[in-house]
Amino acid sequence: MNSEERHQARYERRKAQREWVRREKLAEFDNFERIADVNSLIRANFDSRRGVMWKASVARYNMHFYRNAVKTHYDLMAGKNIHSGYYAFGIIERGKARSIHSLHYSERVIRRSACINSLVPILSINLIYDNGASLKGKGVKFSADRCETHLHQYFRKHGSNGGYILIIDFKKYFDNIQHEPLFEIIDKSFTDERIRFFAKSCIATTDADKPPEERGKGLYIGPEDSQIYAVAYPNKIDHLIKDQWRIHPYNRYMDDSYIIHESKEALTQIRDALFTEYRKMGIIPNEKKTQIVKLSRGFTFLKTKYFLTDTGKVIRKSDHDSIVRERRKLKKLKRFYDNGEMTIPQIEQSYMSWRGYILQKDAYDSVKSMDALFFDLFHTKPWKNKKNKSKRRVQNGRKKTVYSGRNQRPEVIAC
Repeated sequence: MNSEERHQARYERRKAQREWVRREKLAEFDNFERIADVNSLIRANFDSRRGVMWKASVARYNMHFYRNAVKTHYDLMAGKNIHSGYYAFGIIERGKARSIHSLHYSERVIRRSACINSLVPILSINLIYDNGASLKGKGVKFSADRCETHLHQYFRKHGSNGGYILIIDFKKYFDNIQHEPLFEIIDKSFTDERIRFFAKSCIATTDADKPPEERGKGLYIGPEDSQIYAVAYPNKIDHLIKDQWRIHPYNRYMDDSYIIHESKEALTQIRDALFTEYRKMGIIPNEKKTQIVKLSRGFTFLKTKYFLTDTGKVIRKSDHDSIVRERRKLKKLKRFYDNGEMTIPQIEQSYMSWRGYILQKDAYDSVKSMDALFFDLFHTKPWKNKKNKSKRRVQNGRKKTVYSGRNQRPEVIAC
């Protein structure tokens, strides 16, 4: 057996393995009755209400959640229309206006059940490994770590930081997702006609308040199922890059992605070819934000500034704007505290959440200065809290157990 035959044999084995995984997933999750099951709806309600039980609509639903789950089960099995429209409102996020469409809580429970019991398990089967948005076990940290891994791999292969990176960004990604290609993905992924009809009807609800010329495209950001549709929509292009073009240092997080290559001319050709593929699917690249950058100069991905040094070290710096926003936020929280609108524990929880996120980067000096500002404003140091360090000492000849830290094993000492 020569090398070409061995390559073909490996390809056939991998193909058979993927097909076996797909059949197993379809056998388990390609079933509408799993979505409409009363236990599935109750579990979806428990997941949906987490952190929002203070809302009146959520409280009303949960007063009789079992009765509501049974009624929803019969409505779904009878094929009734369960769509009840959206609450539309606008927000300003970092100076950018965004239109948000929130579901009624009863429909949110149904779509959560659909995501848990069918949509996410099946639509995520063929996703590339470096697709990290809105998937269990992945997320922003996963994609950031993969970016660092790709930079290390590039340096080990080429021995320098002289390469280039193509930063890709989509313009109004959710608004430009075409419904027909998305319907084709659903038809290809599922065999249960009831799931196909349910998924397509959820997507079609976005056309209700649009003029005729704008119908047939766009997803709302609020519903949970919109996230998995947006993750899976450009999957065909992801495989084109990874499998056919053989470009492995490629990473995509929703509408942000990058490609690393040693040649600037090659990246220019790849960019033009990708623009053609994107336009076929209705995706509009943001030509202002899509750019080719030299690795040694540093680049920004997912609000993190990356630098690949000439020794192969990868430095991750926090985005300057996030530091400025946190300083302003702390000063605003101080006004809330003075007015009695917030308590110190609430403020500490907010700050420690941001602090834990920023410590994943090379931001020692930034955190140190922010700690000093926090202490000046609130005269407390939550990062010095020793509530996770406990000591239990038992005297009178018994053994004593000393806990010296959160991640350390207890040390048993004979008294």
